[in-house]
Amino acid sequence: MINIGMRIKELRMGRNLTQAALGRKINRSKTVISNYEMGIRMPTVDSLCELALFFGVSVDYLLGLEKRRMLPIEGLNTRQVEILTMLASEFKNESRSKKK
Repeated sequence: MINIGMRIKELRMGRNLTQAALGRKINRSKTVISNYEMGIRMPTVDSLCELALFFGVSVDYLLGLEKRRMLPIEGLNTRQVEILTMLASEFKNESRSKKK
């Protein structure tokens, strides 16, 4: 099972953020972010929610309960959502074909 610290670090590094920069974005110190990532300290529910919103993932994803990441679609029109859905489906089919 993925631990929450690994997920936070993975997401942070995916955005090319330092621990200090992420801390500033969610009003936490670099030390707090470091402690989350090293498993020394668990984020509070409020912190989990802030991290999930910032990274555009679900709290379940952060906790390692879900493997799928969310794709924020607010602000898109119906046609744009349809196009993204079709693209995601196409990429999944392509990935499955390569595994065979």
